[in-house]
Amino acid sequence: QMLLLLLLPRAPQASPRNRCLVSTAGENLPSPRSDRLPSSPGERRRQRLAAEGRHRRVSWLLGQQGDLAPTEHAELTGLLRRGDTYDASSYSASHAAFKAEQNAVFASLASSLGGAASPVVYLDGPDGGSTSALRAAGFATDQLHVANPHASTCAALSAPPHSLEHVAHASAEEALASEQWRSRAFCAAYFDGCGGQAEPLIAMIRALFHERRAAAAALAPAVAVGFTLTRAEPGGASLGDREVAVLRALTAAA
Repeated sequence: QMLLLLLLPRAPQASPRNRCLVSTAGENLPSPRSDRLPSSPGERRRQRLAAEGRHRRVSWLLGQQGDLAPTEHAELTGLLRRGDTYDASSYSASHAAFKAEQNAVFASLASSLGGAASPVVYLDGPDGGSTSALRAAGFATDQLHVANPHASTCAALSAPPHSLEHVAHASAEEALASEQWRSRAFCAAYFDGCGGQAEPLIAMIRALFHERRAAAAALAPAVAVGFTLTRAEPGGASLGDREVAVLRALTAAA
């Protein structure tokens, strides 16, 4: 996997193409399920590929909302009912450590930008890993905003011990465009889609910097943006090409 954290300085009348500071890590991360027992290597690979395929399909269908045929809408409903594709307990110890480190980096960068009183938006699983890191950095519950299309994950994040107040049962794009979130000046965003395709990340970035949010003065003076890309990409595009595509979209949107 590759994770990038970018700091985008902004000014009220700044050029849309601001300078980006980029940090990368995790380019040769071990397979997420490599420590899971007693599954065989073949079974682990099958499970991983199935989860990745379902995640990609859900992401694509969510991105087509409004243009779905009845059969596709039924397919999306069925896939979402199967629950979140992310299962923290199935990840290897080395992968879990990597995730914890990157959550800590994101929380630290977000805290340094806006302080613990500024709102942040991010994606999280039912284990609340990113939520825990942000709370450890001093962020209050009211500042934490999570989007997830899976009802079971939203319920888990809203219930103790996480007890989040701003959990949107929606895609990140839908949540950022909502009336409730449109005017929130997020100081940081972490789009960890757990997939290899650039398009869902680009859609999230465009939603974060959409002109409707800019018109509502919902853009902080500086914004930290983190995203994750995995090597799993069915179209064959290289990791470098996908990274460049996301960065181009980010600089264009910001």
